[in-house]
Amino acid sequence: MKRKRTLALGFSAAVLALALAACGDPVCGGGNAGSVGPSFFGPTLRISAQVYEESAEWAGMYPTVTHAPYAGDMTVSCRLGGSGEIAGGWLDFEIGEPSETWSAQTSFEGLGQPMGPHANFRISDPGARVARILWLEGSSPIQRGLRDANVAYSVDFVFADRDFTVTGRGRTFYAGPNCGGGGPSMRITVPNLNLSFRAGWNAMHQRVELGYSDGMYTEVRATAMGDPEHMKWTVPAPFEQDR
Repeated sequence: MKRKRTLALGFSAAVLALALAACGDPVCGGGNAGSVGPSFFGPTLRISAQVYEESAEWAGMYPTVTHAPYAGDMTVSCRLGGSGEIAGGWLDFEIGEPSETWSAQTSFEGLGQPMGPHANFRISDPGARVARILWLEGSSPIQRGLRDANVAYSVDFVFADRDFTVTGRGRTFYAGPNCGGGGPSMRITVPNLNLSFRAGWNAMHQRVELGYSDGMYTEVRATAMGDPEHMKWTVPAPFEQDR
């Protein structure tokens, strides 16, 4: 039996739980996304794009995700400021300097040990402050990314008050006991981390690829600069009951 459900802010509750357990931060995916768009937008972030309804059919371990053009209207806001709307399925949003910022060390601690996966984690300027947009707010959450089967992308927009870099060494490690005990249940691999932020608005993306091999779940996750060109702005499709 196939089940049709909405994908909103993650692959599924189980995948999100694994991600949180592994790195202590809900932002922990990304990487090589083929053709990557701009990573720097200057002092003002302007978004103008078609929005899609995202839904998924589950017929096994991974979902098949579909995207249909959204045709509705919606007022759009962000807790950091800015203003916008979706009119006839088209998103327009603009934000300048955010209303508040946080320490870059606190904001990115989920990428470095002991909270996260990367060894030799370093922020070049410990005094740097940032603000991050993971999604926009409306009557439904509006998110930039792409999900299909066992791969998920997401895009964050990051305001930086100065230039700085975030670096870390990649590694492979294991997380969580398996259901029967006696060993780990997931093998996680992360490549080297090399992020370069400029003063103003930046884009970074995360890629998470899930798998199953030799009785163990696997996850390859990476984080890189840029807004991949094949990403979509999405809202969850109306929920449908199991079929």
